[in-house]
Amino acid sequence: VSRLVSSSSSNHNMSRIQVHARLALLGLDNRNTHAMEDATGGDQQDQQGYEDPTSLWIPGKESAASKTTIKIDHRRAQYRAKQKARQATIENRSIPPLHPRVVTEIARDFSLFADASYGYPAIQVVTNGGIQSLEDVRERIRSDETSHVHGAMVGRAAINHPCAFGNVDVDLYGDSSSRPRTRRGVLDQYIRYCDWQEEEYQQRIGSTQAESCPNKKIAGLCALRQKLVAPAFHLMVGEEGNAAYQRLLKKLVSRAQRHPSGQMLMAAMAHLPSHTLDKCCDTHKPWHVVTQEFQDTHGKSAGVGTKRAGAMQRIIY
Repeated sequence: VSRLVSSSSSNHNMSRIQVHARLALLGLDNRNTHAMEDATGGDQQDQQGYEDPTSLWIPGKESAASKTTIKIDHRRAQYRAKQKARQATIENRSIPPLHPRVVTEIARDFSLFADASYGYPAIQVVTNGGIQSLEDVRERIRSDETSHVHGAMVGRAAINHPCAFGNVDVDLYGDSSSRPRTRRGVLDQYIRYCDWQEEEYQQRIGSTQAESCPNKKIAGLCALRQKLVAPAFHLMVGEEGNAAYQRLLKKLVSRAQRHPSGQMLMAAMAHLPSHTLDKCCDTHKPWHVVTQEFQDTHGKSAGVGTKRAGAMQRIIY
């Protein structure tokens, strides 16, 4: 850790780094070697065939020896490659395991180097990985003297359950002027933003390119509409009417060529009861309750063989 801190701090142009809480990315995890020796008893021949359960999963490596030369269906091959890429992303989420303590140690060492008057700049450390709630954020960036982490990066947790992080201004920054909004108010404001974004895109492309490359303009507009709808897809998670809301959005997004993003969201809002739309965003179910209800509805093995990493899935893994 000290070597990493020393080499990074020597770059005076650096002001902030982001550290993921996985030891292998830091070169600090040597447990794979010990696991191999324990499993094989130190036998070199057995070690050649040993497969470490914590090693990264690579698509297709398990069947590489059995492949034969055949005529390739490129469309099918591309589809299978896409599926394997998604599976690899999901399988490797937990390899290697998370160790947030290492990030805290790195942040502490950076702070010591800056305070010791070695001429190193003060570098802010941002932690990342495994954060599921605001409570996890508070634990990572607690203000006591045992932690020097400056901030936390949240990814899938904020997408899966955005309302769980809707009160961040008040909880973490003490902004008393921030007023809680209803889900209806958030969607109304976001629909206006979507309309503005599509209008800006139309003006940016211009009529000249529309006449010369109409297909390119349509494809770009469809991609923009899909990106605009995705952030609002999980806004009703855990609330009554969410299933119908998400089903309709997924159906309309597949027809993005005909439907503006604002109209898609308005149509989906019509399938929600008034008490759901008028509920404040800071009133929500915890994520573990949402996942438990999902498993109770779809079975304990829900999603085991059909996990997806796309932006418009019921649960993003």
